[in-house]
Amino acid sequence: ETGHAAVVKLLTGRGADANIKDTFYNARPLTWAVSPAMGRKPQHAEVVKLLLQHGAQGKDRALMGAISESDAPMTKAVLEVGGLTPGQLSDALESATRGKKADIVTILEAAGAKPRPEFKMDPAIRQRYTGRYRGTGRVDNVPLAVTAAEGKPGAPPGGQPRPPGPRAAPPVGARGT
Repeated sequence: ETGHAAVVKLLTGRGADANIKDTFYNARPLTWAVSPAMGRKPQHAEVVKLLLQHGAQGKDRALMGAISESDAPMTKAVLEVGGLTPGQLSDALESATRGKKADIVTILEAAGAKPRPEFKMDPAIRQRYTGRYRGTGRVDNVPLAVTAAEGKPGAPPGGQPRPPGPRAAPPVGARGT
């Protein structure tokens, strides 16, 4: 939490577990390094990199934490360690783009992040899936409303439709309610 890179290097070099959880918050060292309680310091990027190099779990959360704080050095540190999937990189790029974090977007693109391909569907087919659904099995009581607002498919939170469009045909592969 205080960003002592030399101490982290010493401990991990002697075999300290980079994934050990503290007994009070049940948090791992990487959690504290990404979101330090006492404020982020420049050396936290190095600490994050050291922890990840020694097997710390949560690389994708570390990247998203760095992005949310507009922390370019930490973003670079996570990316330098590697091992992120194309999907994780795409999600990170989307987050940085939405947050208007141009410097982070540039870093992510240089690391190979690409936007996810746009989902395209014929409007007539998309309209067939608009409606209300109810889950099965363990999610039997979970309602879901699928909309085609502004020509794009969507499922708003809470299962409430926005606005309910007419259903041209019953949904395929699911039961409507």
